[in-house]
Amino acid sequence: ACVSGHEIELINLTTKQRRKCVGHTNKIMSLEFSANGNLFVTSSLDCCTNVWNLSNLSSPLRIEHNTIVTVSSFTEDSSSIISALTYKDETKTVVVANDVHSGNELWSMPLDVKFSIYQLQILSSLNMLIAEDSGTICIYDLESSRKINHIIDSRNFRIDNINMILSIIKTGRQRIDYKLYTKKELIE
Repeated sequence: ACVSGHEIELINLTTKQRRKCVGHTNKIMSLEFSANGNLFVTSSLDCCTNVWNLSNLSSPLRIEHNTIVTVSSFTEDSSSIISALTYKDETKTVVVANDVHSGNELWSMPLDVKFSIYQLQILSSLNMLIAEDSGTICIYDLESSRKINHIIDSRNFRIDNINMILSIIKTGRQRIDYKLYTKKELIE
């Protein structure tokens, strides 16, 4: 997939066939495919999250928000999407979960970050949300909406390294200068 402004171009690497997807009216900020590869989600400065089905690219599910959407991501089971909504003055960021088929809002949670969120990952099995802004990875407990840990200056430690983050969370071991605590250790 290639993104240019507010358009998406999908390229089949085997056949070289190209398909354009138009559904946003402003710059696309993120694009992510579901685990099974049948859906993808885009977020945009047009205050919308679009869920696209590869079998029908002409009619994406359009979820309208009241502010810009910097990133959207699928949950582990691809049943819902989570989006980071950043208010224009960047003083407030809210994560919203929507059903992937209906677009209905499932829950929302304010985050205590000072910048726009650029990566999101939800870990349903641990009931945690991992969010990355400019150089900080924050880990939130979904039940309490409380930040339970963070890594500052994460330039060499990206949220993509989710297995490493999970390992650190589960074992509570130290990595370089950072100590991440398990939920149980933090509560005690």
